[in-house]
Amino acid sequence: MRIYIVVGSDARVLVGWSQAENFDCLAVEQDARLYKGDIAETDFAEVDAWLHAHKLERMFEACYLPVVEDVVARRTYVRTLFAGLSNFYDGEINKSVNATCYDTLLQGISRMTGHLPRHVLDFGCGPGTVLSSEVPRLVQHLKGFDFASSNRALASERGLGVLTPEQLEALPNDSFDAILSAFVLHYETLSPSDIATLGRVLKKGGIWAGNFHKDWGMDWFKGSLLKCACHWQLDWAPSPYGQLVFARRLA
Repeated sequence: MRIYIVVGSDARVLVGWSQAENFDCLAVEQDARLYKGDIAETDFAEVDAWLHAHKLERMFEACYLPVVEDVVARRTYVRTLFAGLSNFYDGEINKSVNATCYDTLLQGISRMTGHLPRHVLDFGCGPGTVLSSEVPRLVQHLKGFDFASSNRALASERGLGVLTPEQLEALPNDSFDAILSAFVLHYETLSPSDIATLGRVLKKGGIWAGNFHKDWGMDWFKGSLLKCACHWQLDWAPSPYGQLVFARRLA
């Protein structure tokens, strides 16, 4: 089976590890490196325990990131992961799970508001996974955004209208009725500035809906919204994708 590990650029965490010789560097971004390697499935439990003991957290499937509190460092690690993983992403995830998560988020918004949103932003769009869901068929205008330029390029190639960071910042206030974030928020990579921008481009009464994989990141998200200039009402619901949040912008 294949494993992806993001570490600091010096990669000292892998020194002395018996499995290290099975891994090759796949991507380098700023102060991080992504290593890809194949191990026997029978060795997975031992490898997982070793990585966990060395402060590497399994985020999804067999992808590991360093456990750090700093948002900038976390974002660098996540970007490094997806910069190297973008060409393999579809083969490493169960797209049907991601697609049904998108559908569940949209259905939740529809139940809360009594109608489907017209203008929707897929924040953290990855390589365009939302295109496998019902969302593009059910909403009138759909845009995507991702921090990783490689993901934006792939999503655009697949037919999703994608915003660059500059275009997102330049959007007028109240541009979207809803924001979807599927398998994104648990990474805890959004800065106060990012959240302020999303609050600004979401219409008053609009809803930001997302899931928290393994229920990670919920306290961080609640705390981040409290620091935002906008006021929010948070509704929560359990799901197979972790807790769902429906954050309605009040003002």
